[in-house]
Amino acid sequence: MRIEDKISKLMCQTGACSLVLGILSVIGGLVLGIIGIVNGARLLRHHSDLM
Repeated sequence: MRIEDKISKLMCQTGACSLVLGILSVIGGLVLGIIGIVNGARLLRHHSDLM
């Protein structure tokens, strides 16, 4: 196997890995944002019960 083939294969694998990590980061951020909004809404709804 030539060195150019090895480099091309490594770059392809690295690009795919970066794409997967980017997608997972976006999904994780959305999930955490939704959880934060829901928890904030629950706190505001039960605000009168706490005081």
